[in-house]
Amino acid sequence: MDKRVSQFKEIFLGLERAYGTFQPKDSLREDNKAEGETWIRKKPLEDKLWQDHLEGAWPSLGVFPINDEDKCRWGCIDVDEYPLDHVSIAKKLSERNLPFIVTKSKSGGAHIFLFFKDYVPAGIVHNKIKELAAFMGLGHCEVFPKQEKLMREGNQADWEVGSFLNMPYHNGLEHTERYAFSGEGNVLTLEEFLTGPYQTELQAYELLTKIKIPILGNCYYTDFKKIGRRKALSIARLSLALVTKIDEVGIFRDTRIVPGSATPYPQSFPESEKAVNGKSLYTIDIEKISQITSNEMISITGERWSTPYKKPTIEVLIQRALEKVIGEAKIHA
Repeated sequence: MDKRVSQFKEIFLGLERAYGTFQPKDSLREDNKAEGETWIRKKPLEDKLWQDHLEGAWPSLGVFPINDEDKCRWGCIDVDEYPLDHVSIAKKLSERNLPFIVTKSKSGGAHIFLFFKDYVPAGIVHNKIKELAAFMGLGHCEVFPKQEKLMREGNQADWEVGSFLNMPYHNGLEHTERYAFSGEGNVLTLEEFLTGPYQTELQAYELLTKIKIPILGNCYYTDFKKIGRRKALSIARLSLALVTKIDEVGIFRDTRIVPGSATPYPQSFPESEKAVNGKSLYTIDIEKISQITSNEMISITGERWSTPYKKPTIEVLIQRALEKVIGEAKIHA
């Protein structure tokens, strides 16, 4: 077997008693997702299937991530959004030192992979990938593995197999449309990819399970605004968190502005923060700040179908948040 094929198999190996396949059609669905036929094959995942996939044979290969010890070596966030700026996602993850690798899916969406050096219990991977997806603003996306363990009752032919994910690098030995991106946003050849995952793999004990946030000091003010249907849930169509220090003479310092559901994943708005810092609570132009915030959002996302709704909404959210902290600061002045 070609060395590249064996390396690819080593990275993505999961369940070995079954696999999935995808045979595309010429048409696209209304949401631009590739149409095709998918099948679950309850047969051994033989080396030839990996070889055929990388050589570009159809149907392409899908792998079930959970093995028969209920462990896996990779997890994935499946982003079905079109069009999608893969380069921007790869760069942002790299800037934040998040050990993910972004690949282009068969439909043009993104598969965001997290790899492990050793096999990790599927339940840990499933829950951690869900947490990380939510942290990245992708809580609405599917994650793999979808299950925490597989049911094995009765005859082996009836054992559960889980959910498979279509593999990247179909036809990767020649020319592929399912490639990965480097942290700089460059397209990776199969050979470059095969050296990449090992640089971002995690040990089981390296999974983040707790974050400690220090208590804010004196003169700090906070607010959180959201627009959503249900007040009892932290599900919002658009939200905004504001943390700022207003010193003894009423000057804004150390401001943090982070909208939610406004960008592909949570991120602070440095231009908006810069516009607030140094201003006096008595003379700050809140309307001007709100325009800077909405323009900064558009500079990140571009003009989208939701922009006419989100632009004025985020302006209102930042105005209300600033008004609240200014009111509190004046009371304590």
